Amino acid sequence: MEIKSYKKVFDEREYDCIEVFLPKTTFLIIATNAGFVMCGALDTNIYCTQKMIERGVLCAKAVGVKTIDELYNGVINSASTKLYELGAYDGMSIKEALLLI
Repeated sequence: MEIKSYKKVFDEREYDCIEVFLPKTTFLIIATNAGFVMCGALDTNIYCTQKMIERGVLCAKAVGVKTIDELYNGVINSASTKLYELGAYDGMSIKEALLLI
């Protein structure tokens, strides 16, 4: 298994990016200091549980993306309760969601 971690600039903002190369898929994350967006490899439902709501986890996922660039240009499929409370919604661009995070 290979893991790449690096910084990347999108629209003049720098983000931490992680790519985990797994058999037949790649797990993708773009993170800020306060939260993250990810590909559909993981489920956001865990971040809607009471324990995670209390932690204030800010995250969203996009499905059908295969690269960090596709993730950045994707749309929210689902998000944590706390991110929805900040104004995120399904179908919102990941670019916009990262500005909330």
